[in-house]
Amino acid sequence: MQHVAMAMTRLSAGLAGLSVAGLLGLAMLTTADVSLRFLFGSPIRGLTDITALTAALLLSGCLPYVVTSQANITVRLVGRSLGPIAFRALEVFGALVIALAFAVMAWQGTAFALDTLQSGDVMPTLRWAVWPWWFGVALMLWVTAVTAIVIVLPTANRGRAPDDPGVEA
Repeated sequence: MQHVAMAMTRLSAGLAGLSVAGLLGLAMLTTADVSLRFLFGSPIRGLTDITALTAALLLSGCLPYVVTSQANITVRLVGRSLGPIAFRALEVFGALVIALAFAVMAWQGTAFALDTLQSGDVMPTLRWAVWPWWFGVALMLWVTAVTAIVIVLPTANRGRAPDDPGVEA
């Protein structure tokens, strides 16, 4: 299981790196589009179509890293005050909720992607199919759900908060 966790950590970091680079590229394209509109009255054709879907895909690519690095907001006040057994139980419960939430989002994302495939939805200007983008988002959500199971649940089961070495299991 340790090898799988290490592989998921590397995968999530790689996806986040690519996603951030993509978001920076998207920001540069948007800047170019605004500049072209201002200077020449001529925007980049279809950029509006691509921007929304690309942003959704790239932001979803960062989610596995958020889960891996446990950068989500966690309130541990109650668990600390109830003792180590309650702390562990609440950590496991929280990890399960995170995994379940991402699994439900992935399931719904997959259903939405299938809907766009079956209905033949396309971008308004470029007329490109939108389903590949939404399948990409759904895939990133599935990766996030699996990451939560592989990374967060075992950490929670050990009963130690990553930022709190004083809590004993």
